[in-house]
Amino acid sequence: MTISSNRVNVTLADAKPMVKALIASGIPTNLLSSPGLGKSDLIKAIAKELNLKLIDIRLSTCDPCDLTGLPNIQNGRSVWSPNQSFPLQSMDEVPEGYDGWLLFLDEITNAPMAVQAASYRLILDREVGQYKLHDKVFIASAGNLITDAAAVTGEMSTALKSRMAHINIQVSADAWLEWADKPENNVHYAITSYIRFKRETGLYTFNPDVDADTYACPRSWGMAAKIIDNVGIDNNNIQPLLGSVLSMGVALEFMTFVKYYSNLPTLKEILRDPLNARMPTERGPLFALSGLVSTSMDKDNAGTLLEYVKRMPSEMQAATAIPAFKRTPAILTVTAVREWLQPYIAKLRQD
Repeated sequence: MTISSNRVNVTLADAKPMVKALIASGIPTNLLSSPGLGKSDLIKAIAKELNLKLIDIRLSTCDPCDLTGLPNIQNGRSVWSPNQSFPLQSMDEVPEGYDGWLLFLDEITNAPMAVQAASYRLILDREVGQYKLHDKVFIASAGNLITDAAAVTGEMSTALKSRMAHINIQVSADAWLEWADKPENNVHYAITSYIRFKRETGLYTFNPDVDADTYACPRSWGMAAKIIDNVGIDNNNIQPLLGSVLSMGVALEFMTFVKYYSNLPTLKEILRDPLNARMPTERGPLFALSGLVSTSMDKDNAGTLLEYVKRMPSEMQAATAIPAFKRTPAILTVTAVREWLQPYIAKLRQD
């Protein structure tokens, strides 16, 4: 987390508790970042955790009347009929099984200035035309940075800025790996090993000055993981398939990294003789091997694999074992693992 005199810059993981606190306090919250960092997914996750029904409004496709209501004539006077997407006080009931709604105004910096102006009343006064938003509606928004040229129509007006809290999301390999290491997200260990090796330069390659169809980012790496899970990493077309979501340059570099695996010991070799199985010395192959061992470790083989891990440089030992512990906490009950951890625990206590 970095806090300058003008902006709060945090990782996606650090942003979650902050956004939850702001939303729970009734303060509309705006997330800003370069494209593809997972702002929309974060809002969806927060809605789920807070038990709020998500209402996703893409402001870039809206007309001002979508936010203020459509005019019609009643008894010779114009009245405004509100968009049914907005829950209104005294008119709508909180959906069964939910504690309210999270109104998500996405692509807010892509919205025409007239739409941004129409949102002032919605965000600050909590009104849709002449109607009040329901008390259980909470508001969040997201947008891209002006400097990224991500189809942004204009700078958010100062009038709108002053109506919201603002959090800037920054790229973090560690935060993304924490998500990718969870078994339920099904990210191939070749990808996590590659990102551990390349860090942020591998995770995110967006450059507004480069004319490219796509680029590597948390969102596109998630798509790459789905491709590998579906067709396999040895598929004849895997490089162009990955290139279609990551760019051909990133796909080529990633597949070159994957070739390290052909020169590595197999898991069977390591389990058979952990003290003598081949151990690479170069940094790239070590990261590749680390991913293989880490994702293969479980409660039954942890003691044996740890004997092999102890032969790695100390920083690689931690990079291999810690993700395995997070993925399978039962490993921590293995006596050999607990003994290996003691020096680390002692050092943490001293620090």
